[in-house]
Amino acid sequence: MKKLSQSIADELVNNKTIDESQRQLWQYGFQTMIMSVGEILFVIFVSAIAGNFFETVLFFCGFIPLRLYTGGYHADTQLRCFLVLIFAYILFSILLNIVPIHTYTLMVFALPMLFNAAMVTLKAPLAHSRKSVDINESKVYRKIALIICYADIAITIVCSLIFRENIYVFSFLMGQFSVAVSMAAAELKNKIKDRRESRWANSRTL
Repeated sequence: MKKLSQSIADELVNNKTIDESQRQLWQYGFQTMIMSVGEILFVIFVSAIAGNFFETVLFFCGFIPLRLYTGGYHADTQLRCFLVLIFAYILFSILLNIVPIHTYTLMVFALPMLFNAAMVTLKAPLAHSRKSVDINESKVYRKIALIICYADIAITIVCSLIFRENIYVFSFLMGQFSVAVSMAAAELKNKIKDRRESRWANSRTL
């Protein structure tokens, strides 16, 4: 994947599509995209064997578009990112099997939807140390994230009213909810990191 992403970035530089100074950024972006697509295809393949293929596809339909523009939790290595994705999928699969279908109601959906709206409205987009985004890009990301978030909520509400107690609506909502949880985890991680750095700086001054 590293060689493939490097080849793509080199080709873009040779064609003068991007500047030489942007090579590393684009290479990282392509590498991350290829890795992410591979991870998702692997999970979807496993879901087909497990018998929850359509539910998993809807989960990612709720997750991916929103996650692209909100940011969220990033593990320190790609392997850990993959393990986090697998853990999220396993947890999602468990919920599909243990949550009674009669609880898939708009009233129960209200809390996750409110949490999603609150996290995206207050925190999106979350900065990431390996992805530089300027102020203008951040504003654009925020607008798109808000549009996607509220559109997803509207779709969830309408579908839950029409179909009622539907596992597919639940799957779509869980994808959105996972983004909000990821954002909360990223905020917690950043606070812990800042606290450690603050303690280290204080110890250096003593």
